Amino acid sequence: MFGKVMSIPDELVTKYFRLCTALPVDEVDAIEVGLADGSLHPNAIKRRLAREIVDLYHDADDARFAEAAFDRVFKEHLAPRDVEEIRVSLAQDVYLPGLLHELGLVASAGEGRRMIDQGGVRLDGEAVEARVYTCARARVAGALVQVGKRRFARPIAVD
Repeated sequence: MFGKVMSIPDELVTKYFRLCTALPVDEVDAIEVGLADGSLHPNAIKRRLAREIVDLYHDADDARFAEAAFDRVFKEHLAPRDVEEIRVSLAQDVYLPGLLHELGLVASAGEGRRMIDQGGVRLDGEAVEARVYTCARARVAGALVQVGKRRFARPIAVD
């Protein structure tokens, strides 16, 4: 949720407050004025919007947890704590672009090759070298696979 809210254009934030939260109208008006005159920072207001939405549909503890998870990935540049483990069949030599596609981290093997060549793929935090498309099964099984800044998975060998 936090990632989605943080990507909202600044000029739409008050509309989201009005439509998606239970804040009183006068409080949203004050936020709008503060954003317009620069006394409120858009990042801080977006964080508040995300907390308000999560708190409304879940609870305050969930809102704090979601904010901490967002900060872990985007401020501290660490992997999320709840990386999805995906069971896959792995050969001795794993074709990485195909694995990235099978894990749902890229739309196609071609996109996987491009991401590798651009330095956007990491295995357990280490960048995969450009034009290196195969990897030993032992290196991949159970590893934290990252594509870009936001996509993570952990392949678990089924055979």
